[in-house]
Amino acid sequence: MSALLIDFTAQPPRLTFDRKTGGFKGVAQRGMVNLATRKGDRLYTERGTNLASDALSGKLIDLNSAQHSANFAAGDTLFFQRQQQVTDDPDGLRSVTLTPAEFTGSAVNLNAQFVSVSGEVIGVTASV
Repeated sequence: MSALLIDFTAQPPRLTFDRKTGGFKGVAQRGMVNLATRKGDRLYTERGTNLASDALSGKLIDLNSAQHSANFAAGDTLFFQRQQQVTDDPDGLRSVTLTPAEFTGSAVNLNAQFVSVSGEVIGVTASV
């Protein structure tokens, strides 16, 4: 499956209309989008996490609370992605790891790592 590429190196990240992504890079990109999507979509109840809601409601007060929320977000994202993947797909998602790297008071910088079934690793840093 291919999708439009999100340029995470741009500040702020932007959707590119002239470039596509696919394979495991597409899987990792969908994972990043799912991490930032609020849970509660009426059509796709399994989509999204509580990470953004926790951040906006003031629940992320330190690195420990950020790690707690990040653990649930990683699990929710892995579950969501696995529902959509074919069992023997080498680009399928094996694991998602989120670790808070820095807490500034107004933002939490997270290190995100996605590992495919075949062992490919993609790491991305995001701010919440």
